[in-house]
Amino acid sequence: MALVKNDGVDESTFCSCQSVQDLVAHINKKFEKEFVNVDYLLKLMNTYNCDIKEFTRYAHFQSGKCSRYLIDEGNGEYNLLLLCWSSESGSIIHDHSNSDCILKCIEGTLNETRYERPTNVDVNNNIQEKKK
Repeated sequence: MALVKNDGVDESTFCSCQSVQDLVAHINKKFEKEFVNVDYLLKLMNTYNCDIKEFTRYAHFQSGKCSRYLIDEGNGEYNLLLLCWSSESGSIIHDHSNSDCILKCIEGTLNETRYERPTNVDVNNNIQEKKK
């Protein structure tokens, strides 16, 4: 299992992706190493100019709920998923325990609210919206 670290991005070795297959290949290559540079993966996803047509074979919308489609199992280290929300659907507050989640909105708009877990384990201590 690869360990995670944030190590910035070496611009001289950075290469953006042009297709889903290219994206999967780049991510797989990064997960072959002992450490996974999350900063690199974030930049990879942020600079990826995807063609919506590439995702039509995966995307199926169901009214009022989120649909999840596996694109790549990521050599056992990650999952690349396509999540499809209709305009009236959303997601409950959740976390990705002991994991990172890198998200890219392909089409439409996305509103994300991040929360901080209470430091005091008191049932009356509510979660708070994370300050930006």
